Amino acid sequence: MSPAVKGKTVALKIRVVFCVMIMLATALAGATSPPPAQLTADCTSPTYASDVLICEDAGLRELDKSLALRIERRDQAMASPGGNESDQEWFRRSRLCAFETDQRECLVSAYCMRLAHFDRSDWINHA
Repeated sequence: MSPAVKGKTVALKIRVVFCVMIMLATALAGATSPPPAQLTADCTSPTYASDVLICEDAGLRELDKSLALRIERRDQAMASPGGNESDQEWFRRSRLCAFETDQRECLVSAYCMRLAHFDRSDWINHA
């Protein structure tokens, strides 16, 4: 290997190590504990940007309360959630609405789809 190629290889390795160190330092500096597990908005201590919007919007708050009631009823009946998406997965996905241009519309859609899921489950369980 020529000295020029060897020098470029060493420089590249140094750059890679430097980049990894910066990424690691950045990750550690911004490390926080994971958000609490929740299935509906927590208006007493909102963690997510979506929770703040839900708590400030009467319509979204009603959708959230309706979903909380359905989850509670289902859990009391010991029925399985059905479908492919767990409550926690749905919650995490719905909170990604914070990154959408129209966060409210995204949340309304997510809640309506989840409530429809419960309606279908209720219909199937009572059929």
